[in-house]
Amino acid sequence: MNKFIKLLKFQFKYKIGLTQLKHYTEKKTINKVIAAFSSVGALIFVALMLFTYSMLLMVIFDSAKIIGMPELLPSLLVIAGQLMVLVLGMLYVFSIMFSNKDVEFLSAMPFKPGQIFLSMFSIVYIMELLSVSIILIPGFAIFGVNTGADFTFWIKTFIILLFFPMIPLAIATSLMLLLMKATNRFKHKEAIATISGFVLITGFMVGNSYFSTSVSTQNNSAFMANFLSGKIDIIDVLTKNFPNIKLAMKAITLPGIEGVLSLIEFILLSLAFILITYFLGSKFYIKIIQSSGGIKHGKALSTNKIKATGPVMAYFIKEWRIILRTGIYAMNGLFSIVLGPIMLIPIFFTSSKSSASEFAALFEQLKFNLPALTLGICAITLFIATLNPAASTTISREGTEFWISKVIPQSPVVQIKGKFLACLSISLLSVITTICTAQFILRLPLFNFIFILIFALIACSPAVSLSIIVDLLRPKLIWGSPTEAIKQNANVLIGMLLSIFIIAIFIVPSLLLVLNGVSLWICYGLMALLIIAAEITLRKLLFVTAKNRYRNIYR
Repeated sequence: MNKFIKLLKFQFKYKIGLTQLKHYTEKKTINKVIAAFSSVGALIFVALMLFTYSMLLMVIFDSAKIIGMPELLPSLLVIAGQLMVLVLGMLYVFSIMFSNKDVEFLSAMPFKPGQIFLSMFSIVYIMELLSVSIILIPGFAIFGVNTGADFTFWIKTFIILLFFPMIPLAIATSLMLLLMKATNRFKHKEAIATISGFVLITGFMVGNSYFSTSVSTQNNSAFMANFLSGKIDIIDVLTKNFPNIKLAMKAITLPGIEGVLSLIEFILLSLAFILITYFLGSKFYIKIIQSSGGIKHGKALSTNKIKATGPVMAYFIKEWRIILRTGIYAMNGLFSIVLGPIMLIPIFFTSSKSSASEFAALFEQLKFNLPALTLGICAITLFIATLNPAASTTISREGTEFWISKVIPQSPVVQIKGKFLACLSISLLSVITTICTAQFILRLPLFNFIFILIFALIACSPAVSLSIIVDLLRPKLIWGSPTEAIKQNANVLIGMLLSIFIIAIFIVPSLLLVLNGVSLWICYGLMALLIIAAEITLRKLLFVTAKNRYRNIYR
């Protein structure tokens, strides 16, 4: 047990980034100042987001209270939280447990396979618990305070929160164990595992959306009448396919011994899933890592290939191959391509379950200000496209092999052009999949669809340039595994925030003008001018930064 505690303590410091932060702040005084300001800025940003999120939850709670269903708020949060743990769990498990070199090193030390697996699983569990707490705690607090909940409610809620990620994370870990074991027999196992992971996540989201919307009946009016009259318990309907969620909700909402018994059942069910996962991990985890042979990176570019395809296209192909062959890069860098469809699929199932007249009526309500709706969809699409860490880690991913890029007979501008096109193509694919899915569901007029598509496509370029500039100015070249290069890299957050800021500059002025009755063509023209000006400025700045920084990195 003592060995496991020491191992867990070491893993926590290393995986969370505490060791790297300590090393960074000990180098120079300016680094401490930067770290302090970054921490304060992050806290302010999180506080503002939590405030906005809490206000939204209050609106949902007030609406649920009006119809006599205040427990609808925690029910929806619990369902969303379980889904989030499952989806993020697959990403975390893949990046932390299967994309690190330190597992092979630990397996040679006097640790049992079960201890190594449990330490890795515990780190993922802690990260999941922190992530889902941000979603659940504000909603539970709003429900408890506004319903006058007693002391036992807060105790039960705290216990449920501690055990909350167990079942979905156990399922995610077991699926990834089976997936990695099955793909180890193939030559390009990393690419196959990545594609299979996307299929699993997308398939689950689609299935969940379908089953969730199955609560509707063909006679929606009768369903709503039964619901409003109390003949249908909406909580039972929402949780009928998820016994763990039903137990958690009963523990929270039911008073007395019935709530306590539901809590005990929830804990026992969670522990049963964890024990099964621990058994699978102890038996297969180390064997899977050893048989995988580590993560393979793309081969160096050959002179013949550069001559055949041209230097820019050669670097473009190289970037894509590295991303596809390194699972952690693919799972994080390409996830935005499927994120838009995953978010919009529930709307499709909901609309298909609803009557055509109801959905048409809803769309008619939106069409009265179609330009604002168009700009809103464009903003959401661009936000999804910015959730792409490929651009803000394009230099960092080269690691200690970056010196090769300095000595090969290709200018920094040529190399950056290839990297830029590769990162831009990912954002463009994200835009295309999101907008085409939205068009399939909403059936926007052709002009508005074309506008969103064109403007979103060209608006991606300045955001990508800005993210690459961030990575050129402060690349993270010292890392022990690809996970650190993309998951523990502050450039990802900085690049995302700057990209959101520049997209806001494109969208917000035009949206305000549209809402105040200004001509649609004037607003679109303003957007075009802002995007073109930003594109020209940032593209030149990108090439100048590449020339200067390539000489100074590693000097």
